[in-house]
Amino acid sequence: VIQGEHPADAAKSFQGRIGYLHLKDVRVMGAGGYSHCQPGSGGIDFHPLLDLIYGQGYAGPAVLEFAAGDQGEEQTKKAVGYLVK
Repeated sequence: VIQGEHPADAAKSFQGRIGYLHLKDVRVMGAGGYSHCQPGSGGIDFHPLLDLIYGQGYAGPAVLEFAAGDQGEEQTKKAVGYLVK
């Protein structure tokens, strides 16, 4: 997203060769900056990517990366809830 390419578009070129899914969202800030955040609270719409790779038969692990601080369990539930819609 930061480089102007949607993850689903990038994943099309790796069809059948994705063995590990690492999800990290970003909020784009002014002056070209960005900050990482939990999936579902930033600028990436993960649903087209997930639809694509699971539609291709992906059955590997999916890892979420974000800094949850003291509310890790609550933030993880929110992120997972967003992703499984």
